[in-house]
Order: sequence, then C-alpha cells, then structure tokens
Amino acid sequence: MGLFDKWKKKKTTEQEPAYNPILDEAAEAPKPAPQQAKPEAEMPSVHELLEIVHAKTKDAEWNGENGLRFPCGLELTFNIKQTNRFPNGCCVQLLAVMWHPHFDEDMVESIAGIGKTEADAARQGTESFCAGVLEFVLAALNCTGEHTMTTTLQGKKHVFRIPCTIGTQHMGKQDEKVAELWNIVKDSIPQYLGTKKAYWIKLFSSRMGETICEARINGMKFPDLTDVLYQAIADGKSTAEGCSDKCFVLLLQDDATYEPCPFTKADVSQLAFKALDMMKKITDEQSHDRIFGEIRALTPHPFLGGEACAFLPEIYSHIVLNYRASDSVLPVNLNCGEIRKSQIRSFGYLEDAVLQYMRTRKPDKDDNLQILCLSAEFKAVHQAVVNGSKVEDLRFSPLGFVTPEDYVIW
Repeated sequence: MGLFDKWKKKKTTEQEPAYNPILDEAAEAPKPAPQQAKPEAEMPSVHELLEIVHAKTKDAEWNGENGLRFPCGLELTFNIKQTNRFPNGCCVQLLAVMWHPHFDEDMVESIAGIGKTEADAARQGTESFCAGVLEFVLAALNCTGEHTMTTTLQGKKHVFRIPCTIGTQHMGKQDEKVAELWNIVKDSIPQYLGTKKAYWIKLFSSRMGETICEARINGMKFPDLTDVLYQAIADGKSTAEGCSDKCFVLLLQDDATYEPCPFTKADVSQLAFKALDMMKKITDEQSHDRIFGEIRALTPHPFLGGEACAFLPEIYSHIVLNYRASDSVLPVNLNCGEIRKSQIRSFGYLEDAVLQYMRTRKPDKDDNLQILCLSAEFKAVHQAVVNGSKVEDLRFSPLGFVTPEDYVIW
C-alpha cells in the first residue's frame, strides 16, 4: 500500500492537520476536550501577566491595556492559548508576541507554564519567559558591542552583531555543568544568515533519560543544525543526565550592510493563499504550465512568484507527512551552491501561510492530494513507502529549483 492509498482511506487527519509545536511554534493549538469548569479567576488576564513583566523590567511603559513598550522600541503582548490538566496540576500554553522596527515579522515565543493551578502555571511561564528570553532580547537590542559574524550571499557581505550578553537557562542540578549551546553551534550559524535585519536563534537540549535537541531560526526547525547540537550533547560531555538547557540569541544586521526587502510577509501570505487555491485546479500538464504562469504573474516582485511555485507544494508535503527534509535548497542556474532555507525569507513566510491555509480553509482529501501531487518530495516518499520504507527513516537531499540567471535572493 502506498501513500496515495492511505490518503484515500483517511477521513479526517488530512482535513485538519494536528497541532505540532515542533513544526510551528506560532500555530494555533486545537481546543482541548471539554473539562470541568474552573473559576475564571484562576487564570490571570493578559494584563495581569504583563504586570509581572512590568515589575521585573521596571522601565517598560504600558502600550494600551494589554501591551508593553520598552525604551529600546520593543513591544510585547501575550496570548493565552490552551490549558491541559493532569491529576496534580496543569500546563498553560502562552504565546509571547514581540515586535520591533528591526523585525521583518513578529517574534513569537511559545511558553509552557506548569503549576498546581492555572494561575500558578501562567505565572510560572511568564517568569520563565522573562528569565530565558526577554532578558536576552532586550540585551541584544541595547547592545553596542563590536563582536560580529559575517555571511556572504551572492557576493554581498552581511554583518551581524553578536549580543554583548548570551546566557543559558538551566534546569536540573545547579552544581552540574551547563551546556554551552551557543558555543556548540556558533561556527555553523553564518551559513544560515541571509538578508533579514534580525535572526533569532533558539537552542534547546535535554538529557532526561533520552537526549533531545532542537535548533530553530526565526521559528523554523533545522534538522541538520539540530544534529550539530545532538552530537555534542548525546555523549554526555557537555552536560549531565537529568538536565535541560535553553539558549536564545538575537542577531541584528548592521545598517551598513542591510537592504530593505521590497515585499512583506503579508504580501507573501496573500500570494500563497491565491496560489494554493489555483493549484487545486491543475488537472494536466497544460493546465499546470498555464496556472503556474498565472501564479508568477500575481506579484510585481521579481522571482517571488517563482519561489511560490517551487516551494509551496514541497512545504505542503513536509507539513502533512512530517518527514525529515534538508535544511537547504539548491538554486539551478546559479553558481552559489546550496543555500539554507533561512536565507530565503519567502520560505519561512510561505510555511507560515500554508499552516494558516490548512487551519482556515480546511481543504478536503481531494484538494490535499491535488497539491501534494505537485511535490517532488511527496512522490519520492510515496515510492519509498511502496518499496517498504518508513517515512520516519527517510532523509532528503537539498531541494533543487530552477531560477533565472538574474535571480536575487531576499
């Protein structure tokens, strides 16, 4: 039985993909099953949670009822997303949404607070956010140090300031060795940097029976970069059993090397929704060529329509099947070799748009298959499954896509 057969038999899973924080921290979680009602007073309001932040930072000003603004220009609010109850307490999921003039999109941090009550859990999550994320975001925005790292993309140098303060949030025995996560990956980071003004790197490791690691850049998980962490953590030399560590680093590009992008995340999202609706109407090679040409013509921004045609089916396939894709893509007709997905800003924007499209449009199985059949990786996964392989065992080489010779990477 292949993937096509499995998809035909499914009735619900392809219609509304399960919430997966590994794929998208900003994704909206599904509503929990009805629970016995609790007094509303147990869950603090967004304003009450921001009061905790305000008390710890002191120099922030209120930005409306449910927002804070810091002297450096950072704006912060919270969204209370979900409560999961268990016998001796509960877990509350919060989203911290941060914005700054330097950010090309909102910085969204998912927070899990744990406590005996909703109030305890929400407050614990807020305090954890202050110590593990906000402190270092503010430090980076206020930093005037001279330590930098440089990446070169299409012959242009882009210089990024390394924050004056980089710390690790450690959980476990305080006398045990703290994993220096940034030092493990920092030599690999330049090859993941592109033209954006800001890149936020989130690193996590845990040795609680098994070793778990994760490396994210601007919310996207990168398996190959995660492997760099894993190889250093799994041998037990970097940290002890029973400990977990988290590190958050914000890199800002120097004004001298930064060029503003001609399109926004909203432009890409609007394009993605239109393109996905159009792709569902492809029935043969002739309609494929015609519709892809129409998609390219939807945007006045050079090359963006081509990126949508190349990336949307592959992103769709990866989200649905959750196989391990490469961190890189390979532009054809360019002499630049592989480039990381984080270096093409539209890739992350398109991924977010696909997740939003699935949640809001709720495509049925026929629509899903129509888009999936446009994906080279989906076809490869299907053939591998037919031949007896398991999806979780598959590894993919960088995705190739055809580019014009004057292609510009944004």
